[in-house]
Amino acid sequence: MKPHTTTSSLLFLLAFFACIWVISWTFPDRIYPIGDAFHIRIPSLHSVLEKTTKTDITHILAIPDTLIETSMQDVDSTVSRILQDSTDILRAGEVDEKGLKVIQPIEYADGSTEALHSFFGTLAGGVHAKRAVRILHYGDSQIEGDRITQYIRQRLQNSFGGIGPGFISLMPLAPTPDLKQSWSSNWDRYTNFTKVDRRVPHNQFGPGAGFVRYVPFPLQRDSISVSEGWCTIKRMTRSAMAAHKIKLYYGNSTYKTSLVIESQGNVLVADSLQAGGSFHIFQYELPQGTKEFTLRFSGKDSPDVYGLSLEGDGGLLVDNYGLRGSSGTFFNKIDRRQLKSFYDHFQVKLMILQFGGNTLPYMHSREQADQFGRYFSAQIQTLKKLVPDASFLVLGPSDMSVKEGTEFVTHPHLESLRDAIKKAAFTNQCAFFDVYQSMGGKNSMVSWVEAGIAAKDYIHFMPNGARKVGSMVYASLIQDYNQFV
Repeated sequence: MKPHTTTSSLLFLLAFFACIWVISWTFPDRIYPIGDAFHIRIPSLHSVLEKTTKTDITHILAIPDTLIETSMQDVDSTVSRILQDSTDILRAGEVDEKGLKVIQPIEYADGSTEALHSFFGTLAGGVHAKRAVRILHYGDSQIEGDRITQYIRQRLQNSFGGIGPGFISLMPLAPTPDLKQSWSSNWDRYTNFTKVDRRVPHNQFGPGAGFVRYVPFPLQRDSISVSEGWCTIKRMTRSAMAAHKIKLYYGNSTYKTSLVIESQGNVLVADSLQAGGSFHIFQYELPQGTKEFTLRFSGKDSPDVYGLSLEGDGGLLVDNYGLRGSSGTFFNKIDRRQLKSFYDHFQVKLMILQFGGNTLPYMHSREQADQFGRYFSAQIQTLKKLVPDASFLVLGPSDMSVKEGTEFVTHPHLESLRDAIKKAAFTNQCAFFDVYQSMGGKNSMVSWVEAGIAAKDYIHFMPNGARKVGSMVYASLIQDYNQFV
């Protein structure tokens, strides 16, 4: 290369970077439109030069999150049985040598634990050995596949009794660790938790805000043909194997439906499901040791199958309703009489609500966050009317990162959304657990991703990260219970 060519190239590069420096210094960090189809982002000098401060999560990585595999076992559920296991080292509100809170405490509007007293009273009184009571954990994709819920369920059942995963869909959006499920290809899913499915001629969607059918809507009333559908459930863990009772929830079939339950080619039971009505239960006791079973349906119409519960005779059941894409503002769109029938039968003692993440990408101001808080408050009010004796625990949104320059940082309106959800919880006398703060607060998701406990979408937890969150929620909950006792 000739000397003058090298000099010219160097001068060009210096001039180019000088121009970038002037532009970055002069213009604010923002996106500028170029015509209707293109945009250009000019980062500020500050955003280019400054690196995001990482959050120290060593105290979180040290939290034990191993699931306790349990089968049916004798559990002393008297008041004297208070947690005496590994979570004793996790004291909510305490700080480590770096001044970091080991476990974020549950927060209450009035500073007392009264918002959870009804639930704590049920635990302290001894959960009935023959009649199960339920905790319902509602959330978005952050909890689908039984993430977070599974850890809370196993710890509570181990301490207070109860077996089985509880309520499940016959056609789940995501697989769970406890079960392996398959189904015939003619099943279809109908939901209302993201938008109302206009194919459905009613608003009776059940406790999971959806149901499945093997005969599609709209039903051909003059049809004389018989359709069939099947689903198979294989139990993968000892805790799932311990459940011996099936409860199938269904309704709204025009005709009676034949149901056969079989295992390894042997028919266990042959019966029929009722026609009409929006709330029916078919119950069956599985023979001991039945690892896999198939339900075969046939008839001129399909019932709306809301789900199936795998459980024992009593104790605690903890249902997971992971509703991908939901903002949690669908409860007012479900038939309240039907929903109350379900909740009364379930004997709901605690509702855990975990929403907000799906609204954040569309949020551009504090006013929008406050508006969502008001919508969410209305949903809580509806639920509290349906289950007036239940306690409510609201879990705030987890940290969510967006790309800013070359770095991932906390979404600019996440804390506003968290505050709006907390206000909705406190306004309605609910307890509140700050997931965002428990993760480490601002920019903590980056540290979770780098530690391998959150996904590289900088939104969702990996299974081990979900267990970390579950362990923190459980430890804080059980500490407040111990204080109540």
